Amino acid sequence: MASPYVQAPQEISLSHLLGRLWAMKFGMALFVIVLTGLVYLYTQTATPKYGAEAQILIEAQETAFTRPEVQQGEAAPSIDERVVASQVQVVRSRDVAEQVIERLNLRDDRRFDPALDGLSLIKSVLVLFGLSDDPMLLSPEERVYREFDRGLSVYNIVDSSVIVVRYESTDPELAAQLANAVVEVYLAAQRSTQATNTRSATSFLETEIAQLREQVNEAEAAVARYRSGSGLFLDTNDRTLSTQQLSELSSELTRARAEESTSRSRAEEIRSLIAQQGTRVALPDSFSTPLTQRLQEEQATLRARVAELSATLLPAHPRLQELNAQLSDLGGQLRAEASRIAERFDNEARVSAARAAALQDELARLSAEASRVAEAEVELRALEREAAAQRDLLASYLVRFREAATRDEAADLPTNARIIQTAQIERDAIFPQTLPMIMIAFVGSVALALLGVTSHAILAGAVRDESLDAVEPRMAPEQEPVSVQPASAAHSSNDAVARLQSMAQSSAASQTAVPAMAPMVRTYTLSDLQECRLLFAHLHRLAQPGVGTRITMGAADGQTSAGDVGLRLARAMANAGRSVVMMDCVGDLRSAGISADGPGFYELIMGTAGFDAALHKDPESPLHFVPSGFTQADRSMIADDAADLVVSALAEAYDTVIVNAGSDAQLLLECANINDGMVLCGEPERIDALAHTLASIVSRERILSVRPHAHTALQAAIPA
Repeated sequence: MASPYVQAPQEISLSHLLGRLWAMKFGMALFVIVLTGLVYLYTQTATPKYGAEAQILIEAQETAFTRPEVQQGEAAPSIDERVVASQVQVVRSRDVAEQVIERLNLRDDRRFDPALDGLSLIKSVLVLFGLSDDPMLLSPEERVYREFDRGLSVYNIVDSSVIVVRYESTDPELAAQLANAVVEVYLAAQRSTQATNTRSATSFLETEIAQLREQVNEAEAAVARYRSGSGLFLDTNDRTLSTQQLSELSSELTRARAEESTSRSRAEEIRSLIAQQGTRVALPDSFSTPLTQRLQEEQATLRARVAELSATLLPAHPRLQELNAQLSDLGGQLRAEASRIAERFDNEARVSAARAAALQDELARLSAEASRVAEAEVELRALEREAAAQRDLLASYLVRFREAATRDEAADLPTNARIIQTAQIERDAIFPQTLPMIMIAFVGSVALALLGVTSHAILAGAVRDESLDAVEPRMAPEQEPVSVQPASAAHSSNDAVARLQSMAQSSAASQTAVPAMAPMVRTYTLSDLQECRLLFAHLHRLAQPGVGTRITMGAADGQTSAGDVGLRLARAMANAGRSVVMMDCVGDLRSAGISADGPGFYELIMGTAGFDAALHKDPESPLHFVPSGFTQADRSMIADDAADLVVSALAEAYDTVIVNAGSDAQLLLECANINDGMVLCGEPERIDALAHTLASIVSRERILSVRPHAHTALQAAIPA
């Protein structure tokens, strides 16, 4: 008897896809030829565009001969990237564009204002349906500016101070003319701006100079008035009269005191000579007078005569006595004259002393006057400093004014830019480029054709990923499936439970009920690596987005331990780096070698324990598990919302949640509604019978089975 189930269609391989492309080769070739031909036709009929570019170098043009005197010691201003970028915007500005439009009278040029001839039919239709802006709503100036700006491009060459001004137009001569015009207007605007700034500075300096002149005159007049009122007159050496008089008076006082001392010492010296020498006084030449010199000469003559006569005459001789008497008389006259000289020196000393006293009094008076003058000089110097500051400021303003006046003309002002390349007429069109456009059209059309055929094949289901999709069962079209009707009000879930229990208890009855039924679920062999990969891909597809996969493990007979198979599967996934938790509802984990005393699954759903008390760590792997617990509650509670909340909460925290329902048919049926998939193990015939009944509650895609012959390929098959 033919099986009512057949395998899904085989996956189409790369050769099948290439065959599909080969079958569409003529359509693809026609598409490529048509599209490439349209592009070629466009390149031959499109209006060509020509480009022309001029270049400006931004640099300081001032030299040592043109730089103002006040800037001679300063370094030339640096040109950085921000300055160049700012100048790019200046060249691109609307003011420059408006001047170019005005200079070349572009407002009357139909190439820049197509509205002069009215709107074309196509343009009118586009405007009517709102697909294009209405140019008639704009002013003529705005239309011309937009058309002019559309062809203008200004940019800076990277890592340089060069600005490129490029213009594109359908007329090569017009493109070169406009590019050069933009550059010339920009340089003229730079000179005009500098000239305006210079004129403003000249006007400002002229006003300031007039005010400073008045301030300087007032300051100097204040200095003169204060000097005159304070008597601070200066001599040729820039000294005040009081200072000069004080200096001279000090010198006179010193001289008078020196003369007094000299006269007194001379008088004392003469008196000392008279007392020592008696009648034979011999005055030094410094003290002698004509009279004393004559008396000394006569005295010397008489002594010589006495000495001569003493050789022949006795001392009592009258002649010798007469000569001695004359000598004595001359000695008296000489002493008298010496006394008079000493008296004269005393008189001179008294005169010098009186003069020194008078000079001392005058010096005291002049010292007091000098103190007053010094105080007045402090105020005078403050006035002079103010006047000097005003004069210096006036002088600096005059220098700047003369320099600004000499740079008043715009043509004489150097700018910070110069033309290094003027725009030339280019006869080679920049658009359209026939060969590149045809090549791009050809490559693009080929790619579009390949993409279209491949996309159609994918959307039609011809190409699928074999590594991710498992082979799913599908009903044979010529056979009607043997299935159980879904549960309803008349056919409740309790009847389904009863059927499930009866089939689980009697394998012979199951085999009799479905003797000709082919395998109903996809079965995976755990000893085959490819089969294990398909198993995990199948489980991955069952998961809901954003949460972990919820799996129910069940056994179709009492001889197979679903807990052992589920534990091996959970440990393999945990060792591969997944976060896995396994819940034991029937106590099978004790037979598998792990158990934990304390609350478990039933305490969680009853609310008598929390997750921290119910969760335990597997000693042999990173797996977490929840034992069945102390309480053996009514298993219908699994279908309650509390059980669903517990499983959902664990699915939020773990990648995979495995619920072990064992071989309990009722528990297996009640767990089916709170999980994403069911994994059955046991004899194939009993698995098919159990799956046939479960299919009335869950979809067949959520039911699969495993053959636990060996588990060596489990961990290696888990995707990273």
